[in-house]
Amino acid sequence: MKILHVVLGNPYTHQGGLCRYCLELMESQKKVGDSVSVLYPREYITGKSPKIMKKKENEYYIFDALPVSITYGVGTPDRYMVSAKKNIFEKWFKKNSFDIIHVHSIQGIHKEFFESAKELEIPIIYTTHDYYSFCLRSILVDNNAQLCNNHTPEKCANCNYGVGLSANKQRIIQSNIYQIIKNNNVVKALKRKEGVANSSNNTARQIANVGDELIEAYEKLLNYYQGIMDCISLLHCNSSISAENYFLNYPNIKQRVVSITHSGLKREIHTRKSNTLNIGYMGGMSEHKGYKLLYDALKILDSLDCREWVVHLYGGEFSNKIEDKRYNYGGFFMPEVEEKVWETIDVLVVGSQWWETFGFIVLEALCRGIPVLCSDLVGAKDLVSSIDESFILDHTNAMDVAVKLQKLMNINIYNDLKIKIEQADFPIDMGKHQKEIECLYSELLNG
Repeated sequence: MKILHVVLGNPYTHQGGLCRYCLELMESQKKVGDSVSVLYPREYITGKSPKIMKKKENEYYIFDALPVSITYGVGTPDRYMVSAKKNIFEKWFKKNSFDIIHVHSIQGIHKEFFESAKELEIPIIYTTHDYYSFCLRSILVDNNAQLCNNHTPEKCANCNYGVGLSANKQRIIQSNIYQIIKNNNVVKALKRKEGVANSSNNTARQIANVGDELIEAYEKLLNYYQGIMDCISLLHCNSSISAENYFLNYPNIKQRVVSITHSGLKREIHTRKSNTLNIGYMGGMSEHKGYKLLYDALKILDSLDCREWVVHLYGGEFSNKIEDKRYNYGGFFMPEVEEKVWETIDVLVVGSQWWETFGFIVLEALCRGIPVLCSDLVGAKDLVSSIDESFILDHTNAMDVAVKLQKLMNINIYNDLKIKIEQADFPIDMGKHQKEIECLYSELLNG
């Protein structure tokens, strides 16, 4: 089978769950004899004259792609829907004769790419890593840090106008030179600072007068992405959460729910070392990650005179640190110390305030034998539910989090849950997952 994967960035150099999943699936497909290629957006100039360039065997990028907003939002809609000549993509498809196209992100890719594939009757499968096609910030959280249940052009204009990357910043992050230096420690620090500032600026931000012209521009962009999604043959939903949200927006696109995984995951047994419950959190201070929910729950525990806990906070810079020895601020950590980080945690709290499409961190913790208290908005709650539904959190209720943590302070209840985890079956075999994805391909090809 000849497969083309379309992804946000070069999966051989990009970090993050989306690119890692794509790369590992590609490698697994190669092992069974498939011919596998990858395409990603790169240099952004104006988006008007894209060219598909070959970097090396089976690796291609789009020169003068459309801009990639990631999760920064779209401040200037016009730049994101520039037209391109359809025959650029038609010629390339005919030359390469792909059997199927597997899309992991539509960011940076012209609509004409998808239209050409559809006209040539090449099936397109789309994995729901985020919500970008109908949420320009990708996460269905608005500018007031509230879940966005019913997006409209006016709401998108209020949420996005004045944010996002400038054209010059866009050109930098999609440049070849940036791909070389982006893992430099100084650049990483600047990116984190930009991310924090962007998150801060987007929280509780109000736009006073969004005019009709601006609303119309966002309406055109949403229609542009609707046109792309009209070319999709099948939605591969990575959880029931993503399936529900995609169905609300694209009820006519056929979908299948298949959990995703990573290579290299292995089952371990975790041993709690003391009566003190070591609580782990890995979301930084972003409101949509649930830090405040956990913080409020810990205050409730103290009010209930349940003080035998320590919390280990990772995943970002934490301001306004609590003067309490039980709060350990780990911030960002490097992969080489990851095992030591996990050894300090008895229970992981994932209190997401957004409809997280999956949440690999949940799977990683469970594979290590670590119990997880998981928000009812997290896609990977499907895994937690299969063990014990009572440990799914109400994302609006800090008391609910506190009560569940209090239960796990009891060593007997904790060990009972740990046994259930050890006996459970999790999707950790990439070879098996590759076969599941192959079945989805076959469903399209055999029609």
